[in-house]
Amino acid sequence: MLRITVEKVPYGVEEGSTVIHVGTITNDGSGTVTRGNYRAKFGNRANALQRETMVKGFPRKVGSAWYLLYLSLKEWYRPNDAKDRAGQIVRNLKDRSGFSGWWDGIDDDTQQEILDEIATEIRID
Repeated sequence: MLRITVEKVPYGVEEGSTVIHVGTITNDGSGTVTRGNYRAKFGNRANALQRETMVKGFPRKVGSAWYLLYLSLKEWYRPNDAKDRAGQIVRNLKDRSGFSGWWDGIDDDTQQEILDEIATEIRID
């Protein structure tokens, strides 16, 4: 297991440091000898879970702990990238005849559901 701790150290003075985020990355035991599958959990200072991600097929022999952390964080932000792209798709479609009037006639909650659905269908590599 890897434990990640993010501390705020005002002016570089250790006595004033405060833990602001914590996380763990654990091997879930489902990989192979050469490739591992890891579950990452990230939380705030009260250790309340904020996000859980999964890294599959991580190369055990050549991958470093830093790279595993990077991949875990990349998975955290991937859904936001997809949501940004979904929003861009809708903005592009609004330029087409008829779409803007149709879209603007839909209530905000339904618009968000549609954007979320589009985002789940977008694959970002």
